[in-house]
Amino acid sequence: MSFNDIFDDNTVLSIASFNEPNDLLSLALTCKRLGSKFGSATSREWRKMIRDAKRQKAGDLRDWSLMEEAARCIMERSLTDEERASLPLLDGENWIGRYNELMLLRRPLSFDQLVGDVVYPSNDKSVMTIRGDCSSMSDHVMRAGKHYATFTVSGVDYAYNISICVLRPIKGWNEKGYSLKRARNSDTELLQERNERWGDGNVHYCTYFISDGSCVWSDFAGDIEVGTDLNVPGVERSNVVGMLLDLDEGTLAVYVNGRRQGVIKDGLTGDYCWGTETNWTWNGTPSVEIERGQIPV
Repeated sequence: MSFNDIFDDNTVLSIASFNEPNDLLSLALTCKRLGSKFGSATSREWRKMIRDAKRQKAGDLRDWSLMEEAARCIMERSLTDEERASLPLLDGENWIGRYNELMLLRRPLSFDQLVGDVVYPSNDKSVMTIRGDCSSMSDHVMRAGKHYATFTVSGVDYAYNISICVLRPIKGWNEKGYSLKRARNSDTELLQERNERWGDGNVHYCTYFISDGSCVWSDFAGDIEVGTDLNVPGVERSNVVGMLLDLDEGTLAVYVNGRRQGVIKDGLTGDYCWGTETNWTWNGTPSVEIERGQIPV
């Protein structure tokens, strides 16, 4: 009895279902059987599957590898309705990549990219300490559905000149010399980062100044535009600012201490991530903490 007889595709799928995305990817790269579209099928079986699929307009042909099938099974077994709405399968995307996005969706939010005079006070990347002009971005990509995050400022009595934003996910801000100040102006380099996942909208950056409730947004191609001014009182140290990105409706709304203040911008489509910015220094070292949260009722 051969190895393939003992460990048929169903057995391999059962074992693989206990692995995380990086492990499935490693397994897919180990051999043709795990990384090919048809698992342990022979060349003759492959040709028959293709002929049958053509006759049935590919309706029954599994168009992904054995490890992708493992990722698909894991997701179909565990996805909540909210997670499913947030993770549509995009053209050209494989199931392992989508499974990885699910794992990121379930993990705590963090400031993954820091630009300027800012540091992590500990190994926890959900908190950053501001020492001067700086920007920060999360690498978690929001592509669909509803996403709610809270931002808590500590270390100063008044959160002056700190803004919270959504922006297009771009890797390597620091290495490329980018900053959110550039996002507020015409910038051809930032526009060159554009891809199909940005959608057809032109709201590439939208920020909310928590000191006075004002909002501005940019398309990276011209002068900064003014969004809806909520005219809310300045945020103090004890306040928690919540941001709701609703990609079903294409809106960005603000909450303070769990109370909805209103929508500051509409027309948002495509992929976004969270970010913060400050261009002021204090007689102190304020910190900002980001957390994923449930949308207040």
